[in-house]
Amino acid sequence: VERMGLGLLVNGRDQMLQAVRHNLYQGATQIKLAVSGGVSSYSDPLYANEFLPEEIEAAVEAAEDYGTYVMTHVHNAVAIKRALKAGVKSIEHGMLADEEAIKMIADMGAYASVQALVAKQLLSVYEESDPRLAKAKAAWDNVGNVFGWIKKYNVTMGWGTDLLEGLEGRAQQLEDLILRRQWFSSPELMMQATGNNGEIVALSGKRNPYGKLGVIEEGAMADVLIYSKNPLEDVAIIGDYENNLKLIVKDGKVYKNSL
Repeated sequence: VERMGLGLLVNGRDQMLQAVRHNLYQGATQIKLAVSGGVSSYSDPLYANEFLPEEIEAAVEAAEDYGTYVMTHVHNAVAIKRALKAGVKSIEHGMLADEEAIKMIADMGAYASVQALVAKQLLSVYEESDPRLAKAKAAWDNVGNVFGWIKKYNVTMGWGTDLLEGLEGRAQQLEDLILRRQWFSSPELMMQATGNNGEIVALSGKRNPYGKLGVIEEGAMADVLIYSKNPLEDVAIIGDYENNLKLIVKDGKVYKNSL
């Protein structure tokens, strides 16, 4: 990750300040910290807390000096609460959260982004001997509780899939939105994928490379999709985009029109 320029390993407040400032100087629009263990890594259990409060606070201070924000890769409840108290604005994953942690996201006016499909898929990817399988099971087993608390406390949730590696992974992204129908209504899901995501991007302030997103109005960067059926009635229709997606307008240019 360090060789690719995607991240830095740091310890202590001074190193954190240096790393955040370096990344922002290099053009980063916002900062992401890994403050707990992850599902797909071998050596860090999900219960592990990987930054002290003062280290997270240092990242938030440096990001705010650039007019932007910090998001966190985080699963367990302790790390979620620690991140929120330090000023983090977006909780990514959060699949081992408890009810108190989810309520705290709402109380702090922060955002949540929970990746459902990738957790479910990993159950069939890892073999029984793989230490990551138990972590994937723990994450998937609690995701329904997390979504229930998100609805209970009206947490503003964005939509992200973590399906990033190549076109094959990206082709599955819409399946994640469809999977969520067991927890959310179609209008809720469409709002998560459009308006709410636009709000999250806007947290980067003047470093936002896109302008206004998530709305269709004059001056906004509006990528407009028109379907033959109404996704607010059933979000699953977006999965069959070959047949249902009739018009694509991107940056004011029509890329497809079969109306």
